[in-house]
Amino acid sequence: MKHFITGLFLVIFLQINFAQDHKTDAENYIKQIEGKLDKAKASIDAECAGPKGETDPQLWYLKGYIYAEIAKSKVYQGIATEPGVTSLQAIQKCYKLDTDRKYLSDCINVLFEIATMFYDEGIENYNRGLESGNKEFFNTALKGFEKYYQTIETLGEDAIMVLHLLKMNKINVNSINVYAGYCSQQTENYDKAKEYYLKVIDFNSPVDTARKKALPLAYIYYCNLLEKQGNISEASRVIERGIQVLPENSDMLITALNLYKKAEKVDELTTILQRTALVLPDNYKVLVILGNNLLETAEMFVKRGYMKTALEYNIKASEAFEKAISIDDSDIKLIFMNANALNEIAKTYFANGDEPNSSVYREKSIVYYQKVLAKNPSDKQFLFNTYNNMGAVYYKPGAEIYSGQDKSRIEEYIVLFKKALPYFEKAYSYDPSNKKIINTLRNLYLIFNETAKADEMKKKLEN
Repeated sequence: MKHFITGLFLVIFLQINFAQDHKTDAENYIKQIEGKLDKAKASIDAECAGPKGETDPQLWYLKGYIYAEIAKSKVYQGIATEPGVTSLQAIQKCYKLDTDRKYLSDCINVLFEIATMFYDEGIENYNRGLESGNKEFFNTALKGFEKYYQTIETLGEDAIMVLHLLKMNKINVNSINVYAGYCSQQTENYDKAKEYYLKVIDFNSPVDTARKKALPLAYIYYCNLLEKQGNISEASRVIERGIQVLPENSDMLITALNLYKKAEKVDELTTILQRTALVLPDNYKVLVILGNNLLETAEMFVKRGYMKTALEYNIKASEAFEKAISIDDSDIKLIFMNANALNEIAKTYFANGDEPNSSVYREKSIVYYQKVLAKNPSDKQFLFNTYNNMGAVYYKPGAEIYSGQDKSRIEEYIVLFKKALPYFEKAYSYDPSNKKIINTLRNLYLIFNETAKADEMKKKLEN
């Protein structure tokens, strides 16, 4: 699941306007040295390394300001290694020396600017990591986020000023914890990832309180991490809490479906499936995934011998697919999938001796296969599969009746075989070398006493 984000800080204009005189002092310092950042850098480095650097907070503020300007400059960025980090370290030194907080507001301005750069560094590389899957991007992104946190921590109690600005610009600061957690997860630093996720995930507070800082990705990413580590019980606890806090989030419901399906936790899966259908009854994406999960759950019940329950799940799966198709009928593969599901229902009813219901679902299956053909697919293999499946809808129950050798049911299998034959012939036209379809056609021709055609198919089998 990929969730791209944009560099939000780039649209924020600095709203702190304290102590413009000090900023002017910093600008004048640069201008006095030919207005060039490289010369200003050399000068301030020398002054900070001298005796005054031991006690003068102004020098360290100036250094922080100059290095922040270097970090922002495309021209001068290369004259220093990680100028943003050096700027942060200089401001930290200023904070330490400035016991009277004379330069507090100036430092906040610089820290806000470099926090912007660190955050956007994280965002840019996070997105690159999602696009490429390259762990190095996630590693670089994590460093950017961690430098952002160091910047905020430098502010101490004064960080509230910057955090207030973020909230004013509709930035959820908890999201940074999620991105940092995911980057940690992708670089296999799982303990650190857990630490970040648990800053957002709240197990103990009342639901309304937990919802205020809840982000779906925190629950989803952490659940996936725990599942990967084989800790299914804790993964279940995380995603169940997420659904409790954000009950209408489709991505979390889907994550729970996938988790319980893989773990074959049938009772939990059943509960989530029912809940999903109630909470998101008209969501196309959810309906498709719900249908797929219902089909796979049906298969799970088949393996366990619960055929009646499997039938119920196949019917629910088809209902989900049909509802999705009614919303958007552009996906030919989904229509094909529903046709197959309807055929499975028909086969189950037939196996249970319920011919009336079997017949109903056979015909519904054919209707959906015809909808597939109405889309005019061009792929020959897909066309072969469609026509072959249409033939099998009638042929398989007919073959079972035929093999029973009940003379009173001759008319039943003849009707079914006659319906199957033209579909198999059409399938053959798309794959005339398919031995299975050749053999089926030969058997049908023999039943209908079409000896010449049967002999032709026999020759093809022998070649």
